[in-house]
Amino acid sequence: MRSAIGPRGTVELASYPRAVARHWLPCCLLALIGLAVGLLLTLATPPRYVSTVAVSAPGTPAYLAVSVDVGTAPRDPREWTQDTEAAMMTSAPVLRTVRDRLGTRESLTELAARVRITVPTSTRIFFLDFAATDPATARRGAQAIAEEYVRYRSRILADRASRVGAALDERRASLQALLAEVQVPGADPTAAPVPVNPVLRGRIQDQITHIDDALGTASLTVANTAEVVRPASTPTRPERRNAEVPPISGLLLGGLAGLATGLLRSGRRPRVHDTDEVSALTGLTVLALIDREAVRSGAASLGLRVLAAQVRIAAAQREDGDHRDKTDDPDDVAGTGDADDTGGTAVARLADPPRALLVGCCADSLVTALADRLREMLVRAGAAAADPLLGDVLVTTGRPDATGTLLRARSADVVLLLAELDHSNRRDLARTSRLLTRAGTKMAAVVVGDHAADRVSGEHKEPKEAVS
Repeated sequence: MRSAIGPRGTVELASYPRAVARHWLPCCLLALIGLAVGLLLTLATPPRYVSTVAVSAPGTPAYLAVSVDVGTAPRDPREWTQDTEAAMMTSAPVLRTVRDRLGTRESLTELAARVRITVPTSTRIFFLDFAATDPATARRGAQAIAEEYVRYRSRILADRASRVGAALDERRASLQALLAEVQVPGADPTAAPVPVNPVLRGRIQDQITHIDDALGTASLTVANTAEVVRPASTPTRPERRNAEVPPISGLLLGGLAGLATGLLRSGRRPRVHDTDEVSALTGLTVLALIDREAVRSGAASLGLRVLAAQVRIAAAQREDGDHRDKTDDPDDVAGTGDADDTGGTAVARLADPPRALLVGCCADSLVTALADRLREMLVRAGAAAADPLLGDVLVTTGRPDATGTLLRARSADVVLLLAELDHSNRRDLARTSRLLTRAGTKMAAVVVGDHAADRVSGEHKEPKEAVS
């Protein structure tokens, strides 16, 4: 009996797949719906074609270092950084012209989102990618941005050189006028002698020379323009954007949603549905699977015979234990188990017969009917096998919420927890099993349901396995 009933065990990993399998229908339905939604999203997403153009933007000083002071050497200015060049490529003047050339009504922000700029390390070559829904638009957009960037950059450099050159020319003219006012000694013999400052005249001439050099430097920056080194090409295939992700994600999310729906339904309607669920909830071995109609009608049932056999094993174990206790009694020298010569063994057995307690988390009428069927089965089996012990078994019933159930369970030789498929509450089964286990009783589970054979797990399909 110990091998059949056993103590409460741990939860097996196989119980989790079985719990998921109980909700296979909502899992499959919602997984298919998620897969369909993912496929529709993939098909509805327009293709993305990307065209690339390469632009060379040589280093350009951020400002023109112009100094007419002869005593100090000008510092070399910093060059425009790659971030500055990239910001210029996606600036409003460039994108506004590109939008007009493409004939689109997109905003500048949306148009800038279609541009991607990459720069290899330690180079001044900018690779500009432009994305569109068709290859021709992608090529025209990339080429237009590159050309407008080159044109806009050249205009900025030309405007800067023009402003600096105008300021230098104005300064040079003022110095020339000042130099003309300083007379050279002996140049005009009729003029009255005036004091001559050769140092001032030399400084003015040096400043004019520096201004001429600065004008040359400013004119050179205009020639330091960018150029397209590789024109945009027409893409032949759309960019791969992981088209398989939406269907697979929809499939997985749908399956999880189906499992959550099934678990939620089980939580709202907490009923047991098969023997695996009963065993997982209670931690008990399922001794017998009995058809509900056989219990109510009193018809013969294989499950009832299996249950009677298990009760017989428990009674035999109790009888063997009592016999050993009486044999070990020092007052019983003859080893008969009783010093009285009036059939004391039979009297003791009848005075304290084996007890089997049925505790049902279901309708009381079903528990009572099963107890009656079990008594009848034990009496018939005892008469057929000439075994009076079977007829002496006392079969009682108890309610899970009754105060006397635990007391009767402690004195019983075996406690059978009755579960009715599709009717017994999961929480009641688990709570009753915990209470009876704490009482230290020897327990097993009995399952009653319609077409019980269809709900048998692999370990209970053969009755011989339960009997052993």
